[in-house]
Order: sequence, then C-alpha cells, then structure tokens
Amino acid sequence: MQEIECSYSLNRSEDVIESEDVINTEEDRTAIDLANDRLKQQFFRLMSQEYRTSLSTILMSVDELEFDAMELDREETEICRQQIRLAVEHMRHLLHEARENF
Repeated sequence: MQEIECSYSLNRSEDVIESEDVINTEEDRTAIDLANDRLKQQFFRLMSQEYRTSLSTILMSVDELEFDAMELDREETEICRQQIRLAVEHMRHLLHEARENF
C-alpha cells in the first residue's frame, strides 16, 4: 500500500507541475495573441493610409480628365491615365500582400 501511496503522490506532484506549465503556456499564448493583434492593427492602419493615398490619386486624375478635358493635350491626358493605372496596381499589390499575410 505504501507503494501505491508513494506512486499516487508522485503522480499528484507531476499533475501540479503539468498544470503550472499549462498556465504558463496560456499566458504565453495571450501575450502572443496581443502582440499579433497590435501588429494587425498597425498593418491595417498603414494599408488604409496607402489605400486613401491611391484613391486620392485616382480621384484627382479622374477629376482632371473630366473637368479639364478640353484644355489637356494628349500627353497630359496620358499622364492622368498612367497615374490611375499605377494607383490601381498599387492597391492590387496591397490586397495581394494582405491576403498572403492574413
């Protein structure tokens, strides 16, 4: 019977150690989750700023094409179109990066 009690007590102490390890692991997971959340927030802040910049470029170029169409020469019109294309490509690239990373 003493062997059983001794073995029970060893198992019991191992259970305590294992449960402490679980608590540390859960604390670690919580810290990692918080860090990940902060990184995601920073990423989306940066991405939304990049999107607003690209959208502003597109809108300004479209406005220029619409309102100054009669005054723009062929080269200026092409510059506006290129700005729109570049801004759209930049936005596509941002979406691709976001999809790949999250």
